[in-house]
Amino acid sequence: MSELSSSLRVAFPMPLEVSENITKLEARVKFLEEVNRWNLDALNLVASMGDLHTSVHTERGMGGILAAACQYVSRLIQFRTVAFLMAEEGDAEFKTAHCEAEDQRGFIEKEIAFLTTEGTFAWALNNNRAVTISSQVENLSLMLHPVATRERVLGMFVGVLEGKGEEITDGTLDLLSILLFITAHALENSALYWKISEHNRHLETLVQERTKELQH
Repeated sequence: MSELSSSLRVAFPMPLEVSENITKLEARVKFLEEVNRWNLDALNLVASMGDLHTSVHTERGMGGILAAACQYVSRLIQFRTVAFLMAEEGDAEFKTAHCEAEDQRGFIEKEIAFLTTEGTFAWALNNNRAVTISSQVENLSLMLHPVATRERVLGMFVGVLEGKGEEITDGTLDLLSILLFITAHALENSALYWKISEHNRHLETLVQERTKELQH
């Protein structure tokens, strides 16, 4: 459209006001095309998130689910690196369960220790949404988002950003919340799967022992 309008302007000079209106319309069309493209990408991403609940990830356990979640997150936001801190049941301490770049694990744990000491980490947990906090390192910031179901908090997502992340849209943050909510449920399903599997193995062992006793 822009090439056609440029040709028309050369061939048929038009009043300045008309030319400005055409320029504004072209900018509007371009903006709508970008919004439409983003919406389609978002729908595709949300549709593919169901893979977190497949048997493949469930059987791989926490490590497999968190690694898959990192891949989805990287499609949303260009983080320098990301990590998941998880809390064991009955334990208030959050420990690094997965870090996309292992050489950044120490940096993230040092930042989280500082945020925990000053109370910012607990504040971020209670927000139940993405919050961005300045890092101790210049030109870096941390995005924190709880990994939680409606019933309980399982952990915390941490993403390291170049700058302050001001260009990240509300729509992108909403998608991040949806992804981490799905991740939390996938983690709960996986934990339940392994509990049931362990219970079944225990029952099989008991049956075998009783059978041997009866045979004897």
